[in-house]
Amino acid sequence: MPHRTIAALALAVASAAFAQIQPPTGPVADSGPSLAELADATTPIVINQQNTPGDGANDFIIREPGRYVVDRELVFSRSNAGILVRPDDNILDGIVEIDLNGQRVVGAAGARNVIEVSSNSFQRPNQTQRVVIRDGEILGNNLSTASQGVEADRETSLMLRNLVFSGMLGNAVSVGDGAIIEHCQFRDVRLNAIRADSDGGNGVAVRHCFFERIGNAAVFLNNNARVERCVIRNADAEGVSTGIIADNGAIVRDCILENIGQNAILLGTDGLVSGCTIRAIGGRDGATINGVTIGRSGRISDTIISDYQGTQAALFIDQNATAERVTIDGSENGGIRTGLFSSTIRECHIDETAGLPILATSYCTIVDNVIEVRFTFFTALEAEGFNEIDGNRLFGTIQVTGGGNRITRNQIADGGIVETNPAPSPANLIGPANDLTSPWANFIR
Repeated sequence: MPHRTIAALALAVASAAFAQIQPPTGPVADSGPSLAELADATTPIVINQQNTPGDGANDFIIREPGRYVVDRELVFSRSNAGILVRPDDNILDGIVEIDLNGQRVVGAAGARNVIEVSSNSFQRPNQTQRVVIRDGEILGNNLSTASQGVEADRETSLMLRNLVFSGMLGNAVSVGDGAIIEHCQFRDVRLNAIRADSDGGNGVAVRHCFFERIGNAAVFLNNNARVERCVIRNADAEGVSTGIIADNGAIVRDCILENIGQNAILLGTDGLVSGCTIRAIGGRDGATINGVTIGRSGRISDTIISDYQGTQAALFIDQNATAERVTIDGSENGGIRTGLFSSTIRECHIDETAGLPILATSYCTIVDNVIEVRFTFFTALEAEGFNEIDGNRLFGTIQVTGGGNRITRNQIADGGIVETNPAPSPANLIGPANDLTSPWANFIR
């Protein structure tokens, strides 16, 4: 009986609650615009002289936020820009989206820019204009060397997506802080494909882009840049001068670079290179550079560098930097070189270098590497003082020029261990040769 009472009470409570959520009788009240009305509200504005009139220096000017579309090929004629995005002074915020709609926009010969974005920052300090440009082709038509395909100042948050740039004598793109460039192609650019603004350009992200026949640098950015899953290549190593240049804190990940005339990658402090494939670099005449340069406290890992043709080293890592699981496959000069001190070379594989496979300074950690340069009594690894040289497998000689080194557990073929200083101070700690009873023994044959 008590169970029936509880069940009846629960049913009554549920019925009362259900009654409270029943819809009211009569027609449903209007709750806002319909989907059709929303679609009409976002209909893009066609870029033409009626909707976006220009002035004496610019073919078209976009003065307020909104969605804009190009409905035909545009060939510009004005001296400054084909399309100028310049919000009126009373516009404090907003998004401008320019859909090129698969069309081509062509800059005027000798003009300054094809598309220029200005935030009027000196009238509206500390404001950010957000601009999206997408889905079309931007042709420079051999603009002057001072011009760009797209130029945006540092106050503009810019996104470029699904664009093709070609025929630029200057930079294809000049960007400010926080720009995002995705799924774009750059061909036949005389200067830089992507260049950060000299006063800003920090935190720029470049993803899934393709670069071919670039005269100076494919990507030239400032601090905290990210370059991911890009392909940079040229018809031969006499072409593009530099692949990627970025300042402190940059990340380059999963990129392919080939036929680069000088530096493939040049990073500042605390940079990271990971998962890249780099082929045929340093082939330009007089290219006295390293193939890849990692600045202080940076890291390069899981990367392949092959066919280095320059006069320095395939890879240079500066003070406190790390090279880990890097493969050097073919170098007309050196393999890996270190900066002042305290670099780490770990689990790298170096094969077929004409110069020193590893050249280290002092206080470095050089462990578990494989060097397969098969020259009898060839110096495979040279270091100064106070280094840890442990667990390496190599063909050739380990040579140290200073004292305080610890040389243990290495496997050496066709060589040995050489101290160029007969009385180093402090003495080098060298594990015994071929001693099966010692855990620190070096095995030499």
